[in-house]
Amino acid sequence: MKRRDLPAAIAALAGIATSRGAFAQDAFPSRPLKLVVPWAAGGVNDSLGRLAADRMGAVLKQSIVADNRAGGNGVIGTQTVLQAPPDGYTMLLTTSGQHVLSVALGIKLPYQPLNDLTHIAQIGEFPLVLVAKPSFAANTLPELLALAKSKPGKLNVAVSGIGAISHLTAERLMGDSGTSMTVVNYKGEAPSIQAAMAGEVDFAIVAQATSQIREKLLKAIATTGPKRWNMLPEVPTLIEGGLPGFTAGGWSGLAVSAKTSPQVVDVLARAARTALDTDDVRTVLRSRGVEPMLKTPAELIAMMRADAEKYRVLVQSRNIKLES
Repeated sequence: MKRRDLPAAIAALAGIATSRGAFAQDAFPSRPLKLVVPWAAGGVNDSLGRLAADRMGAVLKQSIVADNRAGGNGVIGTQTVLQAPPDGYTMLLTTSGQHVLSVALGIKLPYQPLNDLTHIAQIGEFPLVLVAKPSFAANTLPELLALAKSKPGKLNVAVSGIGAISHLTAERLMGDSGTSMTVVNYKGEAPSIQAAMAGEVDFAIVAQATSQIREKLLKAIATTGPKRWNMLPEVPTLIEGGLPGFTAGGWSGLAVSAKTSPQVVDVLARAARTALDTDDVRTVLRSRGVEPMLKTPAELIAMMRADAEKYRVLVQSRNIKLES
């Protein structure tokens, strides 16, 4: 090769390398992916994760394996994702409790939920329900608040853990309505539902009690969504009950390590929207009590930061402290 031809040859080789790199990038994903579900198998979050994995896998033409890594209130599963190579092949099922309320409560974690993860999609949202034993004196929110005002500090409300969304909702309910009630902390939602059914407390704030309501073991007083819940369309919202702007609830979404390349994040975000934005998926979600809510990554992180600040202010104003 003549010396004067050397630059052209180098340029040609560089062009080949660049095209190969672009091709490799465009080929993502080229092998199966994993969705880490930081909860035990069988729950609502697990079912949402498996639904997302199945439908996204079909769009990406690669299988997505759901991997349950329960423990530490989501910490073990989150760390599993953050310790994996940040190549997009390991995703995380996220929830508002894990990645918003933990920030608002100032919980010390081995990672920063709003900074160490990039959220690629929201799957859906679900409201809470105020429930009571059928014989409880109040049937509506106005009646409940009137009863609470007539007996300051005497009504008992069950919540599923100090700092849980049910607890924060109870605290806000008291603050917004000018009432005083006694919060009774149970270790999980099932015990708080049982307490309401048995009359150990006056009412409870829960997420999953539709079967008990339909069997008339409990009655629903109000729901906490921005509009009536499709699972209980006859039950008014807190807003309808006289508390303007009062909404609360939980959501599930998908995230990857924040170190993942923007190109890969975009592929996953587009696949999630294509997979989940269908009539079939919306029907499945609503049958499970989840309202489909597809936000872009930018919209989702903006909502998370706003909610974390909103609940931080609530925690401070109500002097909420976690149990030691």
